[in-house]
Amino acid sequence: MTFGLNAMDIEMKKTHILVVEDDAEMRETLSDILSEEGYEVKTAGRGKEGLALAREEKFPICLIDLKLPDITGIEVLKGLKALNPETYPIIITAFASRDTAIEALKAGACYYIEKPLNIEELLAAIEHASAEQQLLEDKKRAEEEYRSLVESTDDSVYLVDKNCRYLFMNEKHISRLGLSREEILGRPYDAFHSAEETKEFAEKVKRVFDTGISLQHEYKEDEESWYLKTLSPVKDPETGNVIAVTVVSKDITGLKRAEKELIETRDYLNNIIESSADKNGVPIGTVRVGRDITKEVELEERLKAERDKLKESHKFLETVIDNIPDTITIKDSQHRFVLVNQAYCNITGLTRHEVIGKKGEYRETIDEVFQTGRMIESPELTYTDAEGVRRYVHTKKVPLTDESGKITHVMTISHDITEHKRAEEEREQLIKELEKKNAEMEWFTYMVSHDLRSPLVTIQGFVGMLRKDLERGEMERVEKDLKYIENGATKMDRLLNDTLKLSRIGRVANPPEDVPFSELVQEALEETAERIKSSGVEVSVAESFPAVHVDRMRIVEVLVNLIENSISYRGDNPTPKIEIGYRRADGEEPVFFVRDNGIGIDKSQQEKVFGLFFKVDNRSKGTGAGLAIVKRIIEVHNGRVWIESEPGKGCTVCFTLPVAV
Repeated sequence: MTFGLNAMDIEMKKTHILVVEDDAEMRETLSDILSEEGYEVKTAGRGKEGLALAREEKFPICLIDLKLPDITGIEVLKGLKALNPETYPIIITAFASRDTAIEALKAGACYYIEKPLNIEELLAAIEHASAEQQLLEDKKRAEEEYRSLVESTDDSVYLVDKNCRYLFMNEKHISRLGLSREEILGRPYDAFHSAEETKEFAEKVKRVFDTGISLQHEYKEDEESWYLKTLSPVKDPETGNVIAVTVVSKDITGLKRAEKELIETRDYLNNIIESSADKNGVPIGTVRVGRDITKEVELEERLKAERDKLKESHKFLETVIDNIPDTITIKDSQHRFVLVNQAYCNITGLTRHEVIGKKGEYRETIDEVFQTGRMIESPELTYTDAEGVRRYVHTKKVPLTDESGKITHVMTISHDITEHKRAEEEREQLIKELEKKNAEMEWFTYMVSHDLRSPLVTIQGFVGMLRKDLERGEMERVEKDLKYIENGATKMDRLLNDTLKLSRIGRVANPPEDVPFSELVQEALEETAERIKSSGVEVSVAESFPAVHVDRMRIVEVLVNLIENSISYRGDNPTPKIEIGYRRADGEEPVFFVRDNGIGIDKSQQEKVFGLFFKVDNRSKGTGAGLAIVKRIIEVHNGRVWIESEPGKGCTVCFTLPVAV
């Protein structure tokens, strides 16, 4: 019997993706990008519309916006998981917080991606989800093939849990019990067998659960029928724990009858030989024996038939082992391989012929199992597979014994936990990032509320004074009061604008592009040309720069802020200068800089200047948000920014950016 799909008989199906996003432009963009990548895409602008589509069609992958006009993205997520528990949901949102991320992950989200979307990150997440779905399909197909294999055998095959309740059985076993499947499934073993049989069976099931090792024994069901029963563990693919026991019961009645007749024939011949010898066993003549050998010929044919059945049974068990996704190997006391399953060959890239008889690794642990007779479990080991990929496995090394209890071999079962490990690491990293962003948000909220309070206090104070001056009719003082109120309102407007500008960085972004850094410098100089000229600053620019992969508009904004900052803090220097350049040590990333010969910054304040609304000199113009904006833009580009300065010796603001490949 042949299982599996022939490459020429199957056309690869495109993965279907559902996009639930209220922004029409974003919805269309995602649909275009994903379609170009070979995915089948359907979109919905409202949560209920998305759920309606999911009722008509199963979507392996779903992209869900948290903020929707009718219901929340979390409600959509829960609804999709209820319709199809195997769907792979990815949350996309511009309103990220630690609480919403945790809620989404608990509800079943597999990824949580902030807007503006990094398309490479999104495609990587979808590719990972697609691979997970393919693994799930492969697993289902393997289960179907296993079920077909089980139904095709002449042996009784059934599955029991720890309490010996029937979970599954093939038609052969159902026919032996003489009941319907519905009358058997879920009921305990003792409902169909004697107390003595149940006790013996339960002890063997418990042993398999405790040790994780298969065992085999012969038993007599009635006066005539003999069976060979093999109990094998079924393990959870995630934890490696035994969750059930598969029982294969093979009828060996014919073999037992043939063995008995063979013994009788041997005894008969021995008796004849003994009767033709003296008391010392020496032959005293020639005995001619005439005997009908028809029975012996039939016996030989029956023995051959039973051997063929045993071979078929062994082949069946080998096929079952080869369909187990865990790697299974068996080694003897000399560390030689005597068995490997197909999963082991797939991972190592070796054939059975190349492995069997060769000595393997991990000899110390194999020796320890032989010496102690105890199972050795390794919750997490790493190795590199045939494709050079680093993988994680949960491994058990268990002793195998003969009838006398002597350890003859050691079986190693390795369960791949790579995807589980990576998902765990990704989830931990995601939570760390969210905690960091949450801390930044708390700091941002504090700074905004603190710095906006100052102009509010000014306005509130002079409103009271204005009221009194109006009552007294002192119009000159009224004009002054109004001027203070107007200045306070103007300052608040500037603070709010800078706050809004800072909050948009990282949420509202242009696609990064490869651009020569010299072009960005030129654009920034053109924007600040009037102020450079009026302040009398001399600007020098390096002759050459590397190209960078950045949001063009944002990096020009960085340079404009730094140039204006240098002009503002040039002090009383009669020949103010600004230098724009870069430096690069061997093997290191380039460091761009804007250097001036102004008043400089004390070391104690070099970190503080990147805080929102911090000003070295409170008498200077502006809100003090410039360097905070610079820092945020650089960090969004995964760069670093710092200051090199001493009071009275000028200031150099250094920063790094991703270089174009």
